[in-house]
Amino acid sequence: MSTAKTFIKFRWIFPGVYLIGLFILIVGMFMGAGHTPRRLDFLANLIAAPCYLLDILKLDRWIPDTLLFDIIICVIVGLAACWIVGFILDIAVLKILRSSTSNES
Repeated sequence: MSTAKTFIKFRWIFPGVYLIGLFILIVGMFMGAGHTPRRLDFLANLIAAPCYLLDILKLDRWIPDTLLFDIIICVIVGLAACWIVGFILDIAVLKILRSSTSNES
């Protein structure tokens, strides 16, 4: 029986999965001499999604044009997005768990 206090916190799992995907992509690029292996192309698109969002919002005017800074900003925005999605999912799970425990009583 799971209670509202013992459920898995998605706000920490999603950013962790994002960082693991980033680590796998970086290791794959090092092993492939700077080229992403075909099997890891989906990770490149998943990790780069925040960069696409920043490009759409045209935030390049305020961000210095250096590759390392761009990568750091993209990873920070990606982690924040994963945390926000996990937090919203945590709230939804808590509401479901609380309503199911109140119905059982």
